[in-house]
Amino acid sequence: MFLRKNMEHRESVENRSYSYIHGWYSSLGATAEEAFVKVRGYVVQVITLASQGDVEGIESFERLGEATKWKIAFHHQNRPILAVVDIFKKAPLDAFVGETAGRSMAALQKTALALFPTNLGILEFGG
Repeated sequence: MFLRKNMEHRESVENRSYSYIHGWYSSLGATAEEAFVKVRGYVVQVITLASQGDVEGIESFERLGEATKWKIAFHHQNRPILAVVDIFKKAPLDAFVGETAGRSMAALQKTALALFPTNLGILEFGG
């Protein structure tokens, strides 16, 4: 779902729907309001998984894009018990931990956290 820059009338097509202000994938609902409720529900699901430290659950959640779900998870994790670093795409995280094999994002997050030095804040570590 997104806010349209161009407010000119645009016809909805097979997989994308438009209102005067918003655009969204048609699979999310017939109206912008329906799409918003569905996306908000997806965000809440990722927040719940993150607050529980369930990186495998976040990994398997397919309703949001990779970077989007990991960024949401990072910001809503249980800070005293870190589960996610602030690297949200697999390739950069793979390079960071020095992996060459195709490990899951959840496994890479765990490996990165194992490298976390105690003298840094979590934002400094991933940045």
